[in-house]
Amino acid sequence: MFSKNRHFNPYNLCNPCAFPPIQTQAEPRSAFRAANAATTQSVGPADLTQIAYPNKVFDLNNEYDPITSTFTPKQDGIYLIIASLSFNPNVPSNYSLRMFIGINSETAAAADNDFFGEEVTVTSNLLSVSTITQLSRNDNVQILAQATVDGITVPDQIFMHFEAVRFPFLI
Repeated sequence: MFSKNRHFNPYNLCNPCAFPPIQTQAEPRSAFRAANAATTQSVGPADLTQIAYPNKVFDLNNEYDPITSTFTPKQDGIYLIIASLSFNPNVPSNYSLRMFIGINSETAAAADNDFFGEEVTVTSNLLSVSTITQLSRNDNVQILAQATVDGITVPDQIFMHFEAVRFPFLI
């Protein structure tokens, strides 16, 4: 079929230059991931233990402090927060392991895992906790854990990590 408009090309309709993007004020991106690759930590039935994630993998907006293992967002928003840990009891026995996401010293999410039965052949018990929540600028987010028996965390970047990302929509 022949067109009278020899310069018309339907493929140019998708050309990004034909429809330039709407200019908006860009907000800084907020995302980080930290892990624990080498540090064991005692966890037991006493008080809650703040879990250490000293190895910063990335931090897009410089909001994570690996010394205190605290995430402090620089902007308000809706965030996805995920953390996991690996735990090994000192003496194999029945036990429970609990993990918490704390925001300004208040529990925002919790998870637990009960182990009952004979000694398993795997090296540790894995537990993770996550939440989608609204954070305000300068909130302090930390990960805490408690077990019903004494034990240690098992450092491994695959099993022990803490991360958060802000969703890119307005609230």
